[in-house]
Amino acid sequence: MKVALYDFEISVPNDWKISIAPKAEYKSGMIAFKPTSNPDESVDLIWEELGKHAERSPTVDVFLEQYLSNMKNNRDIKSFESTTGSIITRGGHSFLPHEFTYSFKRYMRKGFTQHIIGMVMYDTHSNRFAIFYSKIDREKQQAGQEEARRRVINSLNCTCENPATEP
Repeated sequence: MKVALYDFEISVPNDWKISIAPKAEYKSGMIAFKPTSNPDESVDLIWEELGKHAERSPTVDVFLEQYLSNMKNNRDIKSFESTTGSIITRGGHSFLPHEFTYSFKRYMRKGFTQHIIGMVMYDTHSNRFAIFYSKIDREKQQAGQEEARRRVINSLNCTCENPATEP
Protein backbone atom coordinates (compact mmCIF):
# COMPACT_ATOMS: atom_id res chain seq x y z
CA MET A 1 0.00 0.00 0.00
CA LYS A 2 1.29 3.47 -0.85
CA VAL A 3 0.93 6.22 1.70
CA ALA A 4 1.37 9.84 0.62
CA LEU A 5 1.31 12.81 2.96
CA TYR A 6 2.96 16.24 2.72
CA ASP A 7 4.65 15.15 -0.54
CA PHE A 8 6.28 12.12 1.10
CA GLU A 9 5.39 8.82 -0.52
CA ILE A 10 6.10 5.49 1.18
CA SER A 11 5.14 1.89 0.43
CA VAL A 12 4.17 -0.17 3.47
CA PRO A 13 2.61 -3.61 3.92
CA ASN A 14 -1.20 -3.50 3.94
CA ASP A 15 -1.50 -4.66 7.54
CA TRP A 16 0.73 -1.95 9.07
CA LYS A 17 -0.76 0.85 11.14
CA ILE A 18 0.09 4.51 10.64
CA SER A 19 0.31 7.11 13.38
CA ILE A 20 0.65 10.80 12.48
CA ALA A 21 1.82 13.23 15.16
CA PRO A 22 -1.00 15.70 15.90
CA LYS A 23 1.28 18.71 15.36
CA ALA A 24 2.64 17.43 12.02
CA GLU A 25 2.57 19.94 9.17
CA TYR A 26 4.27 20.36 5.82
CA LYS A 27 7.43 21.95 7.26
CA SER A 28 7.98 19.58 10.21
CA GLY A 29 6.46 16.54 11.82
CA MET A 30 6.58 12.83 12.46
CA ILE A 31 4.82 9.72 11.18
CA ALA A 32 5.24 6.24 12.69
CA PHE A 33 4.61 3.13 10.61
CA LYS A 34 3.95 0.14 12.89
CA PRO A 35 3.93 -3.54 11.91
CA THR A 36 0.77 -5.22 13.24
CA SER A 37 2.84 -8.26 14.23
CA ASN A 38 4.94 -6.11 16.60
CA PRO A 39 3.19 -2.79 17.41
CA ASP A 40 5.84 -1.80 19.99
CA GLU A 41 8.33 -1.26 17.16
CA SER A 42 8.10 1.15 14.26
CA VAL A 43 9.68 2.78 11.26
CA ASP A 44 9.66 6.53 11.96
CA LEU A 45 9.76 9.43 9.52
CA ILE A 46 10.81 12.76 11.03
CA TRP A 47 11.21 15.93 8.97
CA GLU A 48 12.12 19.57 9.61
CA GLU A 49 12.99 22.70 7.71
CA LEU A 50 16.30 22.32 5.89
CA GLY A 51 17.28 25.91 6.67
CA LYS A 52 17.86 24.99 10.32
CA HIS A 53 20.67 22.64 9.30
CA ALA A 54 21.84 23.77 5.87
CA GLU A 55 24.41 26.25 7.16
CA ARG A 56 26.26 23.67 9.29
CA SER A 57 25.40 20.73 7.01
CA PRO A 58 25.09 21.93 3.39
CA THR A 59 24.76 18.41 1.96
CA VAL A 60 23.15 15.16 3.05
CA ASP A 61 26.52 13.39 3.44
CA VAL A 62 27.95 16.20 5.61
CA PHE A 63 24.80 16.09 7.78
CA LEU A 64 25.09 12.33 8.31
CA GLU A 65 28.84 12.54 8.94
CA GLN A 66 28.30 15.18 11.64
CA TYR A 67 25.42 13.22 13.20
CA LEU A 68 27.47 10.01 13.41
CA SER A 69 30.47 11.93 14.75
CA ASN A 70 28.32 13.37 17.54
CA MET A 71 27.09 9.87 18.38
CA LYS A 72 30.67 8.56 18.56
CA ASN A 73 31.67 11.40 20.90
CA ASN A 74 28.87 10.69 23.40
CA ARG A 75 30.63 9.57 26.59
CA ASP A 76 27.90 7.02 27.35
CA ILE A 77 28.49 5.19 24.06
CA LYS A 78 30.99 2.42 24.64
CA SER A 79 31.27 1.07 21.07
CA PHE A 80 30.13 2.41 17.71
CA GLU A 81 30.17 0.99 14.17
CA SER A 82 28.57 2.59 11.13
CA THR A 83 28.08 1.95 7.43
CA THR A 84 27.00 4.58 4.94
CA GLY A 85 25.77 3.76 1.45
CA SER A 86 26.12 5.84 -1.68
CA ILE A 87 24.06 8.96 -2.28
CA ILE A 88 20.94 8.23 -4.32
CA THR A 89 19.40 11.03 -6.39
CA ARG A 90 15.70 10.80 -7.25
CA GLY A 91 13.79 13.71 -8.75
CA GLY A 92 16.38 16.25 -7.62
CA HIS A 93 16.40 14.96 -4.05
CA SER A 94 19.43 13.46 -2.30
CA PHE A 95 18.95 10.28 -0.25
CA LEU A 96 21.66 8.62 1.84
CA PRO A 97 21.11 5.13 3.30
CA HIS A 98 22.98 4.26 6.49
CA GLU A 99 23.08 1.94 9.46
CA PHE A 100 24.91 1.90 12.73
CA THR A 101 25.24 -0.16 15.88
CA TYR A 102 26.21 1.19 19.27
CA SER A 103 26.49 0.02 22.86
CA PHE A 104 25.18 2.49 25.41
CA LYS A 105 25.97 2.34 29.13
CA ARG A 106 25.42 4.98 31.80
CA TYR A 107 27.08 4.88 35.17
CA MET A 108 25.26 2.53 37.58
CA ARG A 109 22.68 1.53 34.94
CA LYS A 110 22.17 -1.46 32.72
CA GLY A 111 23.57 -1.01 29.22
CA PHE A 112 22.11 -2.02 25.88
CA THR A 113 23.11 -2.43 22.26
CA GLN A 114 21.06 -0.77 19.53
CA HIS A 115 21.08 -1.30 15.75
CA ILE A 116 19.59 1.47 13.56
CA ILE A 117 18.86 1.33 9.83
CA GLY A 118 17.78 4.43 7.99
CA MET A 119 17.76 6.94 5.19
CA VAL A 120 18.39 10.70 5.28
CA MET A 121 16.85 12.92 2.59
CA TYR A 122 17.64 16.52 1.61
CA ASP A 123 14.96 18.32 -0.40
CA THR A 124 16.06 21.74 -1.59
CA HIS A 125 12.78 22.21 -3.53
CA SER A 126 10.56 22.25 -0.44
CA ASN A 127 13.39 23.29 1.93
CA ARG A 128 13.05 20.18 4.12
CA PHE A 129 15.16 17.30 5.27
CA ALA A 130 13.88 13.98 6.55
CA ILE A 131 15.22 11.06 8.53
CA PHE A 132 13.46 7.72 8.03
CA TYR A 133 14.73 5.04 10.40
CA SER A 134 13.99 1.96 12.47
CA LYS A 135 15.56 0.45 15.55
CA ILE A 136 16.25 -3.24 15.01
CA ASP A 137 16.27 -5.66 17.95
CA ARG A 138 17.86 -8.74 16.45
CA GLU A 139 17.14 -10.80 19.58
CA LYS A 140 13.39 -10.10 19.66
CA GLN A 141 12.40 -9.68 16.02
CA GLN A 142 10.53 -12.25 14.00
CA ALA A 143 11.83 -13.68 10.73
CA GLY A 144 11.60 -11.25 7.82
CA GLN A 145 10.95 -8.13 9.90
CA GLU A 146 14.29 -6.49 9.17
CA GLU A 147 13.90 -7.07 5.42
CA ALA A 148 10.36 -5.63 5.49
CA ARG A 149 11.60 -2.52 7.29
CA ARG A 150 14.46 -2.09 4.83
CA ARG A 151 11.97 -2.22 1.93
CA VAL A 152 9.78 0.41 3.61
CA ILE A 153 12.76 2.70 4.30
CA ASN A 154 14.08 2.30 0.74
CA SER A 155 10.65 3.20 -0.68
CA LEU A 156 10.85 6.78 0.66
CA ASN A 157 10.18 9.24 -2.12
CA CYS A 158 9.31 12.93 -2.31
CA THR A 159 6.84 14.08 -4.94
CA CYS A 160 7.10 17.83 -4.36
CA GLU A 161 8.21 18.43 -7.95
CA ASN A 162 5.10 16.79 -9.38
CA PRO A 163 2.43 19.25 -10.50
CA ALA A 164 -0.31 19.67 -7.93
CA THR A 165 -3.65 18.16 -8.86
CA GLU A 166 -6.86 19.91 -7.96
CA PRO A 167 -9.46 17.82 -6.09
